[in-house]
Amino acid sequence: SSKSRRRSSSSKSRSKSRRRSSSSSRSCRRSSRRSRRSRDRRGRRRRDDSRRRRRRRDKSQGSAAGGSEAFPASAFAGYGWGGSYRNWAAWSSGDASNSYYQYHSAYPNYYSQRDYATEKPENYMAFVQQHVREGAHGPEVTLSNNMCQDRHVEDLLLCIESWLLRKYGASNVQPWQIGSLDLSKNDLSDESVARIVERLRQLSVRVHSLDLSSNKAGNKGLSALEAYVWNCSEPFHEISLADNEITVEANADDNVVSSFLRCLYNHPSYPRKSSSDSTVMLHPLVLCLSGNKIADLSRLQKDIQKKVGQKARFCSSAEAYKADGEEFLSVYLAERLQAKGEVAKDSKESKEGDSAWQRRKKRRQEAEIATVEDDSEEEVATEIVSEEEEEEDKEIDEEEPKKSKK
Repeated sequence: SSKSRRRSSSSKSRSKSRRRSSSSSRSCRRSSRRSRRSRDRRGRRRRDDSRRRRRRRDKSQGSAAGGSEAFPASAFAGYGWGGSYRNWAAWSSGDASNSYYQYHSAYPNYYSQRDYATEKPENYMAFVQQHVREGAHGPEVTLSNNMCQDRHVEDLLLCIESWLLRKYGASNVQPWQIGSLDLSKNDLSDESVARIVERLRQLSVRVHSLDLSSNKAGNKGLSALEAYVWNCSEPFHEISLADNEITVEANADDNVVSSFLRCLYNHPSYPRKSSSDSTVMLHPLVLCLSGNKIADLSRLQKDIQKKVGQKARFCSSAEAYKADGEEFLSVYLAERLQAKGEVAKDSKESKEGDSAWQRRKKRRQEAEIATVEDDSEEEVATEIVSEEEEEEDKEIDEEEPKKSKK
């Protein structure tokens, strides 16, 4: 009996040990399966991340190298001129959920981590000291007359990004703003112009006046500019693409110029508005397209006005005007952008051309006209004449001995 008890206890202990070993082996097998699955998941995630990074890099390199055209001329074909798309009550500026906005946000937001100021400090300081100055509407960047060619585009974009980052800080806090960007007369290719415009769009730079005249920009550059205008919440004041290679054939209904104007028509920030004394004033966009291969620009204007009627206006000057009704497009098609101080320079040249006697005579005639209109204006005119006569008496005294000798 004792032996049988010992045998039964030993068999029980053996069965328990077997159970423990089998349970431990099962748990080991389960843990090994879990670890294998987690390793597989991690590997899949790494592969997916690497694929995504590769796609982003390929897209950025393709857009920088000027590959396929991201925004064709018919990009805005789905939104006609006279439809109900332009509704100010239902529209919100910069609405990312809008399909029209999403279509023109197809470029990847790829930002480089390079600092041009530390890579090439001499070139950076030369750019800041020689080509940047403060203006009335913000800093003005001027690189015209072959100062920025195709081989300089990469350095220019890195330099502008480093300069804006050091001047304003991160762009996600406050959008970067430039008063004017002048890249005219550089013979930049169509790919270079598209690359510059696309980089400005990626950096969310607000530009008051953009001058790209006298280059080789074509339809691709204008399409990239169209995407830049659409994704910029603040309106441009002046855009110059004069003397480029934008091509529009005759009797072409769907073309890049019409698409660009349709973008302005549907953009909520155009035309630019200002209010004073309970009156709303509209400011037309100054757009220069002269010197391109556009077959019939006047016919294009007439076709647009037939489609939308009074909602589109092509102004004869850049001056603001009172809004009579609802307008979605207001453009002044200028020959070229007016240089700053040009009017004052012309007046100075006209004054230098006249003699002191002629200038005095003109001012006296103006003063006599002022006295006829209002007696109060006579005192002001005589004061102006007396101040300027003191400066010209010296010139008259120098002219009189010359006349006596003759």
